[in-house]
Amino acid sequence: MIVTVNPKTNKILLTSIPRDCVIILPTCGERDKLTHTGIYGINESIGSIENLMGIKINYYLKVNFSALENLVNAINGIDVESDYNFTAGANSFSIGMNYMNGTQALSFARERHSFVDGDFQRVKNQQKVIEGIITKITSSSTLLLNYNSILSAVGGSMDTSIAPKEIKSLVKMQVDDMPNWEFESSSIDQGSDASLIGYSYPYKALYMFVPNEDAVMEAADKVNAVMNQK
Repeated sequence: MIVTVNPKTNKILLTSIPRDCVIILPTCGERDKLTHTGIYGINESIGSIENLMGIKINYYLKVNFSALENLVNAINGIDVESDYNFTAGANSFSIGMNYMNGTQALSFARERHSFVDGDFQRVKNQQKVIEGIITKITSSSTLLLNYNSILSAVGGSMDTSIAPKEIKSLVKMQVDDMPNWEFESSSIDQGSDASLIGYSYPYKALYMFVPNEDAVMEAADKVNAVMNQK
């Protein structure tokens, strides 16, 4: 997921790319699927997305399942809107707003089998969880001023290139002004299914999603539009 933040306009754009999306690995120029880039490190993931979208990624935030659970619990839960009634494991969700603890938020974000659109709906739900987390944190000066304890709760399950002083600066900006953030969602969901040989598994054709070039350009245009707004 690409998170585009414009602190001047208080707008956040969440752009999701399917994990099975065909990309070109920047270090070798070979075809693979996006999810495999993690095998070769975070810079490979960043480079493949930059090449696909024609954009520059300034920072990264890498988390695991525990980080999501711990973060949501550290801020005492979040409110997330569901598009469907569905059950995922031991957790049930209803159309409309749902209060979620960490375990529920992770279950909501991971489920795909309950939906006709499968992974495409899952990425929408993941965006909703991210929006819920950001909205909860940025709307409470108490949570913002306790950001060190929140970061400590996820420290062992998170890696980021955002420097501590930059995080402190963002927190100060939010506490000083307490702006309401406007969210927009985007995803590359137009394309075709294919069975292709990729670099990571050269002896077996795997399912891959071949994105429509116009859909990629449209997603990139939205990122640039948010970045360039003043």
